[in-house]
Amino acid sequence: MQIKLRPAVLAVLGLFVLVGCAPDVSAPKSAGQLISSDLAQLYHPDDLRGTLSFEDALARGMKYNLDARVAAYNALAASGDVTLAKLAALPAMQAKMDYIGRSNKGAASSLSVLTNTQSLEPSISTEQRRTTQQLALDWNLLDAALSVARAKSSSDQQLIMEERRRKVFHSIVQDIYSAYWRAAAAQELRPLVRGLLAQADDQIGKIDKGIKAGIVVVSDARRMKNDLMAKKQQLIELEGQIVFSDLALKALIGLPPHAQLRLNPADVKWISRQRVPRAGGNMADLEKIALARRPEVREELLNKNIALRDIRLSIFETFPGANIILALNHDNNRFLVDKDWLSITGEISQSITKILTAPARYNKAVNASALADARRQALLAAVMTEVHIASARLRYFNSDYDMVNSIAREKAEDLRRARGFRNAGMSGDTEVVGAALDEGAARINERLAFAQVSESYGQLLSSLGVDIWTGTSAGMSVPQIGSRIKQNIAVLEQDVIKGAYMTEGKQNGL
Repeated sequence: MQIKLRPAVLAVLGLFVLVGCAPDVSAPKSAGQLISSDLAQLYHPDDLRGTLSFEDALARGMKYNLDARVAAYNALAASGDVTLAKLAALPAMQAKMDYIGRSNKGAASSLSVLTNTQSLEPSISTEQRRTTQQLALDWNLLDAALSVARAKSSSDQQLIMEERRRKVFHSIVQDIYSAYWRAAAAQELRPLVRGLLAQADDQIGKIDKGIKAGIVVVSDARRMKNDLMAKKQQLIELEGQIVFSDLALKALIGLPPHAQLRLNPADVKWISRQRVPRAGGNMADLEKIALARRPEVREELLNKNIALRDIRLSIFETFPGANIILALNHDNNRFLVDKDWLSITGEISQSITKILTAPARYNKAVNASALADARRQALLAAVMTEVHIASARLRYFNSDYDMVNSIAREKAEDLRRARGFRNAGMSGDTEVVGAALDEGAARINERLAFAQVSESYGQLLSSLGVDIWTGTSAGMSVPQIGSRIKQNIAVLEQDVIKGAYMTEGKQNGL
């Protein structure tokens, strides 16, 4: 049998040599180089043009948020684990080349068993220096079967990473629901607050001058001054709740802290009764939505599948393993009649250690399955509680907004009345400035209440596990993603909160 093995073996070995000698493209860089490279890839401000709408802010969060990027790479790494687990079920192929040499000739003779005398003069059957090549295919049937099962577990792990990625998206959406509207409030009210504080300081200065000049009643003047200072302090404290909101929003949407950001809440009267999300729907239906769609619940269901598979694996690992080795061989020894030959080896082996440890491994797998059940049951209870809390929070902050909105209207009316009294000569500038400070504080409170309602609505969406975006952002611009998100949000506001989301078609995602 003549088998042309040498070219194949040499080609495989040559490939290995080339790969081994290839330059290391992943050579570590210095700390400074790594940081510079990271900073260059950290933010994406270039595609920000003009003003940013709420939907576009959500789109940027989906596409550029750093936590979302980490979650995406985790999911990508998990998909690579699935591929490796599947490849592990294939036969192992090994190419080998040996050089064999010795310092003298390997001559040998034979001794007769019958006469105990030399029956063959010393002779050589093996060259002093020779090379051998082998290309072998090794397949363990039990390991292959176990690898197939582990590949299924790796596939479940990949799905778990996808669910964790969804959870990261839900958190981003909830945070943007709060940060965007707080930042919009800061953008709108910052000039007003600066003007009011300047008016307050100016009026306080006038009161001080009046006291020094002795032209006002000291007790009345000090009372008015203290009242203005208290209102000024209240305004400053309220401003502090929104002054850094734009920084939080930039971090969420992948912009550097120094980036210029102009928000466009889509209409002039963005604080309006019609824009406030409302809670509704049947709580039983909302619970069903959450139990069917929450990433954590889906993750625990997948963990249960993995735990059950591990129980079966603990049993299968005790089975004997059948190993088949098929090899092409070449030996350049000139004394051989056939220098090339095909060999096949079959063996069955059993690990005594696997048998002895089988009960412990089985019990461990069973306990892991029981733990998965207990963890899932605890999670289901927590999920239903979170839905009730999120719904109650949304109703509460809706009521709070109604009250704050009413107060804001009253303060606006008080300011108009104070200005009218001043114009009629019935009061002075101090009363007008005080009323303006009260009206400014009421407007900030109204914006904060709106942001709180929006945050609570985002929390409700997160507690239900619904997605405002389920596609991939690859090849899509932020406005394109934002347009899709706007449509999805409209569906959610119409269906989820009103309890109509449980229809079969809408359970499958937007």
